[in-house]
Amino acid sequence: SRRQRDAIFAQFTQTATLTAADANKSADNVLALSTIAGSAAAASSISQLAFTAATNGGSLMDRSTFRLYARYLAAYFELLAIMDIDVAATADDSTKVPITQQAFVAAASQLIAWGANIKEGEEAAAYTGLLKGAFVLQFGAFVNWATIGRLDSEADDNVQELNTQDAFALAQKGEPTAEEKAAQEQEGQRLATLWADLRTRLPRLKTKTENDQRGALFKQFDTTEAGAISYAEAEKGSRDLLALHNFQSDISPILRRAFSHAAYARAVATGADPTIPRTLEGVTIERAEFRLFLVYIYNYLLLNVTFESLGFDSKVAFNYSVFATQLVPIVEGWGVEVPSPQTVFEQELDKFGLGVTTFDIFSTWAVDKQIEVQNAQAEQKKAKKKGDGLATEESVAV
Repeated sequence: SRRQRDAIFAQFTQTATLTAADANKSADNVLALSTIAGSAAAASSISQLAFTAATNGGSLMDRSTFRLYARYLAAYFELLAIMDIDVAATADDSTKVPITQQAFVAAASQLIAWGANIKEGEEAAAYTGLLKGAFVLQFGAFVNWATIGRLDSEADDNVQELNTQDAFALAQKGEPTAEEKAAQEQEGQRLATLWADLRTRLPRLKTKTENDQRGALFKQFDTTEAGAISYAEAEKGSRDLLALHNFQSDISPILRRAFSHAAYARAVATGADPTIPRTLEGVTIERAEFRLFLVYIYNYLLLNVTFESLGFDSKVAFNYSVFATQLVPIVEGWGVEVPSPQTVFEQELDKFGLGVTTFDIFSTWAVDKQIEVQNAQAEQKKAKKKGDGLATEESVAV
């Protein structure tokens, strides 16, 4: 269950993300993976395979991708059993054990029952397709293929449940009771209050009042009075002064993205190296970029509130239909052009090729696109002022 998985993730790391090395170490400490796999080396190779698959080749794993990591680990050992592979006899790396066509066809009925995407009568053709021109199919590649097929079918089931949950509930229960209506109204009031509170805490508008509030807030963030703030100061201020963890407990990834965007905008505007180190060490932003930092956070959290108000769970994957009908109108209202929602979904949001995406992936894409629009508008404004022979103080969309 998600609750159990979250508890295990908390044992893996005390932060929002972890590296492959951290995951490999925690898999042994928390899950005793080396005992299950037969050796520490075997456990490390299996954990690495699961990490690479879950993160799609990325360098960090968060709570959402940890679910895929856990599923890959479980699938790995289930498929070892189905294929009757002796872990102890695999020289510490069962990922490289060859799977012959004979073994694949012989186990096809069990694989189909397990959830692998194999059609009866086409077992040999499925195996040939898996080879992709290679001479031998290794077990690691076989696990990837089988697990993706299984997750794909499960994702379809989950999406169907997500899209029809409200209609199904009404069909089963009829009209909501007085208590249910009261609960719905209370939830609506909670979201409205949350939204209003968010607007108050993040002075992001260009009015004189909010500009003054933003200047005073920046001075509070700037604890060293250096005229610039580091990421550590930005994170501390966001927690201690703005209490943003009340909106989202795992706020650090959002803060890092917001700070990186603000720092990048400053680098571009000043002609400095726009490469922002992943650690954010030595990177600072000044008051001019502070508004962009607040705008990014506001838009991300606003999307979260809006998503919940539509009746969706931000921790549950959703499909193209939800994106096209519910979310595209929101980002188009921001000025973001989405001429082909299907292309955007397939190429930028469906990271795992399963026909679904997550709120975190979508919101990151949406906020990034809005910032691109703001930057383009600022550049147009700057060019117009220069064309009119006027000086401009605004070099970036801040």
